[in-house]
Formats: sequence, structure tokens, C-alpha cells
Amino acid sequence: KVGALTVFGSDSGTGPNSGSGLGGAVLLSLSWPFYDGGLVRARVDRARLEAQQALDSEIVVKRQMRLSSSFAAAQLTRLYQQIETWRRTIPTARDAYLQTQSMYAGGVASALEVLDAYSAWVGANQAYADAVARYQQAEANYIRWGTP
Repeated sequence: KVGALTVFGSDSGTGPNSGSGLGGAVLLSLSWPFYDGGLVRARVDRARLEAQQALDSEIVVKRQMRLSSSFAAAQLTRLYQQIETWRRTIPTARDAYLQTQSMYAGGVASALEVLDAYSAWVGANQAYADAVARYQQAEANYIRWGTP
């Protein structure tokens, strides 16, 4: 630090020029931290730790993203297989209903069997629609996570 203190006029006895009359003073102050108690080293170490934490957080986020993407891809595959299964089941359930209805008309089957066959056909259609909706949701989730 460098500074100057000039006094003009009479001095009231304060400051570096405590004499009477005109005068002046120039102060030169130099400070050098010979012993800082490890403060600088502590700040550098803290900055290194924060940088390492940021890198570790980035690695964790990337791994989570890859895991979520892999999970979404596996879910898409599983749901597609379910859709294909229900797609093949619907015509079979319809044929079973029509056959049971024909048997009822011929007097061989009961009305309860016709209702059960119809219920199975409607259930297969509902399960197919649900599988398609879940697939579309999974597809949106996969697009959200993207390719890692």
C-alpha cells in the first residue's frame, strides 16, 4: 500500500505529523503473508474438490440417462411383443364367440357359454387397446431419454 498524507496549516497534534506548523508525511506500507495458516492451500483444495464433485455428478447423470434409455428400449420391446400376442388372440377369440353362438343356435351350447365367449372376445380387444396405449407411452418415454 502506498499513500501520502500532507498537512497544510497548523496541525492539532493528531496524525503522523504531530508537530506544529506546516509539514507532510508519506507512508509506505508493504504486507507479505509469510504465514497464511494454510488459507490459500485450503481454498485451492476446496476448488479442486468442487471440480471433482462436478465431474462425479456429470458421470452419475450420464449413467442414469443410459440406464433410463436402456430400460425404455427394453420396455418398448416387451410391449411390442404383447401387442403382437393380443393382435393374434383377437381373431381367435372372435372365432370362438361365433362358433359358440352357432352352437347355441343349434341347441348344443348354453347362453352362459355364449356370454363367456363374447366376454373373452371383448376382453381381448380391451387388452390389445391397453397394450397399444402403454406402448405409445413407452415410446414417448424412449424419445424423451433419446439415444445415450
